[in-house]
Amino acid sequence: LSDDFYLAKYEVTNKQYADMLNFAWAKGYLDKTAFAPDSSKKEARGVTAMPQKYQDVLDEHSQITFKDGIFLAHPGKEDFPVVEVTWYGAAFYCNMLSEQEGLTPLYNLEDWSCQVYGKQGYRLPTEAEWEYAATYDDGRIYPWGNDDAGDSKANIRHNVKNPVDVDTTAVGSFSPQGDSKLGICDLCGNVAEWCNDWFGYYLTGTVKN
Repeated sequence: LSDDFYLAKYEVTNKQYADMLNFAWAKGYLDKTAFAPDSSKKEARGVTAMPQKYQDVLDEHSQITFKDGIFLAHPGKEDFPVVEVTWYGAAFYCNMLSEQEGLTPLYNLEDWSCQVYGKQGYRLPTEAEWEYAATYDDGRIYPWGNDDAGDSKANIRHNVKNPVDVDTTAVGSFSPQGDSKLGICDLCGNVAEWCNDWFGYYLTGTVKN
């Protein structure tokens, strides 16, 4: 890696994602017909020429709802990591944060290309950046080290008896004992995380970045 980067300490929560959807809704960036009373599939999706699905708001696993024109996290789930988010929905979230903070939106919402370097704004980490944050400088097996800590340092190996339950924990529940050497939480367990690219990309021979 040749460039410095920042990475959020915690996974994005249901409240953070719902707040972003409310911002996008007010700006007209979401397809409002998807939430019409007669809509068969209520999902947050874009309004571009080739719109993509961002998040299954009313999926049985979702912990975000839509009521009276407002997106809300389910009570008690505000600080839990958001689920049912597509890669496009994660990238869209980054663009909305950039716009809210007066930074450059890095994703082109028409072709979903991303300007990874050269401008300041929010984006998903590359796979290489994610691995760097998790293992840092010593090639550790887990973010916290090399010991298999079972359920004491991460939300892993939970058996969900009810198929509609999402067996997550509030973000940072296993901090600091489960943090990476750089202090990042939940890089192992809880929910899977999207990267800007994918591991297979590096099989092409690219080494730098």
